Amino acid sequence: MVPSEHPLEIAAQIDALTASIEALQEESELVGIEAELLAGYFHRKGAKEEKTGGVDSDSSVQGKRLIGRGRGGGFCRLLAGLSRPYVLLTSFKLEGHAGRSILWNANIGEVAQANKRSDRNMDILKALMEETDISAAEVKRDAFEFRRDIVVGAENPR
Repeated sequence: MVPSEHPLEIAAQIDALTASIEALQEESELVGIEAELLAGYFHRKGAKEEKTGGVDSDSSVQGKRLIGRGRGGGFCRLLAGLSRPYVLLTSFKLEGHAGRSILWNANIGEVAQANKRSDRNMDILKALMEETDISAAEVKRDAFEFRRDIVVGAENPR
């Protein structure tokens, strides 16, 4: 301990170092999980190539498979194909009001469940919209028939 430093300054430095150590440990854990995920992918890819007789596919097609198309991209399929469930935290930096950055941590499993729920809700809403369109068409048809039979028929002096 240097005698010229104040004990409060030393305590503040210790707190800062402890916080940085915890952040590095979390980051290291995340990198370890990602490494296991990548190793599982390479293991499955090797097993797939053995089944196909070692025929390599075009690299651009391989990249497109990894990127995915539309909903449920390749990364989610990659997570779904693993033998043991992984909890992977991702960070997203969102721009808030007045240029403030917001750091958002999302659990990939929760995101996948939310996607499934929203897809199910969309299907339900589409079915309800179809029923509503059908009933609206019936009401329009009934109104037209009423107008044709009653209103126009009453105006005819015969």
